[in-house]
Amino acid sequence: MSKRYWNNPTIANYIKKRLQKYKDYTYQRLLAEETSLLKKIKIELNKIRELNIEIKKLSNKESTEQAEERKMKDFIWNEKVEKEPLVAQKINLQRPSRSYDGIFKLRYLLALGISIFIIYLWAPDAWPFSLILAIGPAILLIFLFNLMLENADSHEEEKLYEETKKYNEKISQNFNPSQKFINYKKKLEELPNIYSKNKEIKKKLYNERKDSEFEILVLKKLIIDFKNLKRNANEKEKSAKIAALESEKRIGAQTVKEKLIKSVKTKDYWDCPYCEKNKDFKNAQADHIHPVNKGGLSTMQNMILICSECNSKKTNLTLRAFCKKFKLNYENISIKLEKAGKDV
Repeated sequence: MSKRYWNNPTIANYIKKRLQKYKDYTYQRLLAEETSLLKKIKIELNKIRELNIEIKKLSNKESTEQAEERKMKDFIWNEKVEKEPLVAQKINLQRPSRSYDGIFKLRYLLALGISIFIIYLWAPDAWPFSLILAIGPAILLIFLFNLMLENADSHEEEKLYEETKKYNEKISQNFNPSQKFINYKKKLEELPNIYSKNKEIKKKLYNERKDSEFEILVLKKLIIDFKNLKRNANEKEKSAKIAALESEKRIGAQTVKEKLIKSVKTKDYWDCPYCEKNKDFKNAQADHIHPVNKGGLSTMQNMILICSECNSKKTNLTLRAFCKKFKLNYENISIKLEKAGKDV
């Protein structure tokens, strides 16, 4: 397929519409669909091969029919030529001929004679080269004679045409063709319909082949664009898995938070283990000492209750980075957490 079709904007828009069908497919489903598209390409290629065979058969059939047509026309022509004199003799008929052929010859001779005479009078010393010089004026005179006698010539042509027409009609009426001649003529009359049907069949085959070639082009383009679709689907699935994992961790974190709250006995005089300030225990929040996004788990060893202010500051920072950023004593906090059975 040529680049003109490959880069055609209309085809590009058509493919874009077909791609919309696959935008929500999963990665595995896209792989299965890609395999299906490759199978469809093979089916279309086989279809094109079969169509080419049919087109070739039809072309060979047309060649055979055309050769047969020439053969039949030659036979009919030869039989007419052979039998026409016999038919004309039988009905005492003579083929019409131009009665003014002699006038034409006389016209040409007269034009040449006048031209030679004029050239001779004009340049008598040029003889016999004057014969060559006379050709130009002779052609001019012939043209003038034909122009002056145009109506008469036209009348003679019409007369000859009518006589020839009557002659052929009488010959046809008295012509006794052979059975082969009759059969051939009948076949020749049927040939235009046969040619017309063959032409329609051929046109249909060419259109089917064109449709298959177009479908192959579209399928190949789809397979190329499937690379992006598969990559996007893969990324979506990874994101979904991560989101699901984080959701599971959040559910687990809530369970651990409830256990941590129950483990605190003195809630009225509670100090945040990070900033070491007395805070309202009701606003305490569960923090992952080692952040979730860095592989931290929702376990009792990795989670601790801290104040909301520290939680909003720490976000996804590691404990060391958090202490450094907000100028807290990392060593003291680590000792305190280890005593509480936490992993630091």
